[in-house]
Amino acid sequence: MRVSIPLRFLRLSLSIGLVVAIVTICVFLPHVDATAVMLVLLLAVLIVASRWGLWEGMAAAGAGALLLDYFFLPPPGWGIEAPEHWVALATFIGIALVTGKLAERASAQTIKEMERRMESERLYTFARELAGEGSFEVIVAKAVDSLVRVFELQAAAFYDANTGEVIHSWSLQPAIPEDKLRDVAGENASRTDQDLSLTPILIEGRPVGSLGLRGAGISQRLLDAVAERLEIGLAKARAWNN
Repeated sequence: MRVSIPLRFLRLSLSIGLVVAIVTICVFLPHVDATAVMLVLLLAVLIVASRWGLWEGMAAAGAGALLLDYFFLPPPGWGIEAPEHWVALATFIGIALVTGKLAERASAQTIKEMERRMESERLYTFARELAGEGSFEVIVAKAVDSLVRVFELQAAAFYDANTGEVIHSWSLQPAIPEDKLRDVAGENASRTDQDLSLTPILIEGRPVGSLGLRGAGISQRLLDAVAERLEIGLAKARAWNN
């Protein structure tokens, strides 16, 4: 997910601020050594990276390393003398970056799984609403309205290649251009243009029209799955009418 620059700056500031707050508390607590502070900061980096991403985790790790050096690693202030302290600081930075990356990857994977599960549930609902009997035109009208409602789209439309008619969903958003629907049906290939996704609809390998969806976040996989379920519903409607 792309993050705007102001939001990214805010997250970076909050990540660094969290580290500063942790170190400030640790400075005034009695009997707190560098090892304990490192563990707490690693936990903070893990939480930040899993919640906001690697860049915020790196900012927290960098701020933590600088503050560790200044307050907890001798001599006081900036600078490290003992080799073992260099090793400790390098280990902290390495572990922080690795755990941050792993946390970001796990968080992204969780989000993808949730999106896939939601898509599956919506596809099931869409297919179930097309399961009823009706004419070709009734199924098409039901499909475009169902797509807008179930997938929270701005608009949907179907071009019937047999009649040349375009059936639009009820929507206050700008309608889907009919010329693009006709072009896609003739080209027999999917097309995506910003928030507009178009795909041909085939029954037994023969084009019968095209489907247009207007909305953000429509992947090619989702578009193909919707087209497949619509093709099944229209094939059943045609068989029923015959």
